Order: sequence, then structure tokens, then C-alpha cells
Amino acid sequence: MKKKWLIIFTSMFIAAIWGYFIDLKNGNITGFIYKIVFVGAFMLALQYSINRSKKKTLKNKKNK
Repeated sequence: MKKKWLIIFTSMFIAAIWGYFIDLKNGNITGFIYKIVFVGAFMLALQYSINRSKKKTLKNKKNK
């Protein structure tokens, strides 16, 4: 559980740095916020998908 949140916050931090150099320097605040929110949501969905896949795999192995 801690690993999942660490990955999400790390990706949001990287997105913030990326957004700063690409958008915020040019005055595009909405693009900066969009990058942080989108990357965080994408990583959360990716982690959810991975965990769900692991649970299904373990469930299938138990049924065999």
C-alpha cells in the first residue's frame, strides 16, 4: 500500500517539474495543473489495474 502511494506522489512530483519547465514558464497555469492531475490519475488507474490483475491471477491459481 505504501509503495502504491509512493509511486503516485513520485510521478506527480515529476509531472510538476515537467509542467513547470513546459507550461508555467510560459504562463500556462491550466496546463501545469492538468499535467499534475492527469499524471496522478493515470498512475492511480495503472496501480489499480495491476493490483486487480494480480488478484485475478492468484484467484485462478487457487481454483486449479
